[in-house]
Amino acid sequence: MHASGAAVLEFVAFADGKAESGAMKTSRFIAPSREMLAQAFRGSPTKHGAGIPVFSKPADHDHLPPANVWQRLGNVVRKIPALLGSEESTLGFRASCAVMSVGILAYLKQTQHFFVEERIVWGLIMIAISMTMSE
Repeated sequence: MHASGAAVLEFVAFADGKAESGAMKTSRFIAPSREMLAQAFRGSPTKHGAGIPVFSKPADHDHLPPANVWQRLGNVVRKIPALLGSEESTLGFRASCAVMSVGILAYLKQTQHFFVEERIVWGLIMIAISMTMSE
């Protein structure tokens, strides 16, 4: 909890610094270009201003390209469910990863008290219930 609070406080200080420096004085709406909107509806690559294709391979709109080793490792982990074969097994793998990423709090000494006191087990239950097949 302390680390989370410290991170939020650091973020607030960063935002306050941006506001004081004048970077936040004007608000502006950043809209995609006509080319990008057309490409989104067509689903085919378009040329950027410099003549470079925007998408050189089919885009995965859920994930940005990896920027470091850990993100590349994450992409490898994301490919594991494809080996399992079916959408149902992929969903099961994702659900178990989601539950374990929250459930790990119960097994770490520093967070066991928080896990029990704040009843995080309900979070585990809600994750498991919400991970249902839909389409």
